[in-house]
Order: sequence, then C-alpha cells, then structure tokens
Amino acid sequence: MRPIIGSSISRMLFAALTVFAVCAIPAVAQEASGKFTLVKEVRWGSAVLPAGEYTYALEHQTGQVLFVRNVNGRTNAIVLVKSASLVNEREHDRLVLQRSGDDWFVSSMVITNLGQQLSFGAPSNHREQPTKVAALSTP
Repeated sequence: MRPIIGSSISRMLFAALTVFAVCAIPAVAQEASGKFTLVKEVRWGSAVLPAGEYTYALEHQTGQVLFVRNVNGRTNAIVLVKSASLVNEREHDRLVLQRSGDDWFVSSMVITNLGQQLSFGAPSNHREQPTKVAALSTP
C-alpha cells in the first residue's frame, strides 16, 4: 500500500510543474517583433509583398519562422529562416534588400535584441546587385 501523503504531494508537484510549463510557452515562443515600411514591392521567400507598413513576429517553436503581416490586414506571409548568424551590439535593426533583375528581395534581417542576422533564400536567378537597407522599429 502506498502512502497517501506522498502520492498527493507528487500529484500537486506534477500539476504545479505542468501549469508552470504551459504558462512559460508563450513567453518563449515569440522572441522578437516589430514593424517596418516597404516603399516598393519586394519578394520575401515565396511571398510578394506590396509597398506598405508591416509588422513581424519571429517564432522559434519548430525552427525559425517569421510571420509578416500588412497593417491593413490584406497581405500576410510566413517566411522560413534559412540561417542565423550572430551580430555585434553596434548593429542596427534593419532589412537588407538585394536586387535580382527588376525585382527586389529580402536577403536578411538584423534583429539586435536577439543579436542575430537572419538570412532568407534568394531567388534562383539571383545576381549580385546593389543592396538597400530599410530600418526596422520595435513596438
């Protein structure tokens, strides 16, 4: 026969840890967010984003996924991060745009509060052209 007190304490401890773990998930899931403005249409992964104001949120639950949403609600994109590298603390939040033919695409995004530069896939017909930088802002 098992002692009742030990069993009750074990169940309460398990319940407390479960509640703590569930409450902690949202805090870990979204690690960065902010907004930016595009002055012209750009390609970002497989998405085409028209000029406008956007918000972003970076999720780390199942690998790095970036959610991009137009503030008017008409355009949304889910972009997979190809790779991430460390940046120094003197960097500024920004989008790095590169040109491929007549099109512009987002090649990377620097998020200084994470200390990372996120890189995204380039179009297959990518040719090195001038780079533009768009500033990011955090809420």
